[in-house]
Amino acid sequence: LDTAGHGDPRHFDAVLDETDLVLLCAKSFDPNTHFALSKMTIDHLMAFVDAIDKHDQPFILRYVYIPDHPEFRTDRDADLDALTAFVNDRPHCRGLELLPYHTLGK
Repeated sequence: LDTAGHGDPRHFDAVLDETDLVLLCAKSFDPNTHFALSKMTIDHLMAFVDAIDKHDQPFILRYVYIPDHPEFRTDRDADLDALTAFVNDRPHCRGLELLPYHTLGK
């Protein structure tokens, strides 16, 4: 399952019951940066993370790495510390992918 975790929490259990591996895309663990990038609150992502934790679901975290952007960045020490803490707190995390930021869609 490739997802950013945005969906109806009432369906998370049913979806995860049929899922072998989650590719979870996180824009940022800072609520303001997350909202700036996704136009969704971080609560949606964290509700899905809670379901993953409840199911001990294996997942690979895909993190959007944005250096030196004038409006938002995800490469500051605080961002990377939050990323590290998130991964270290979840033994069912099977990997981390850093996704380079691009503007190809402009």
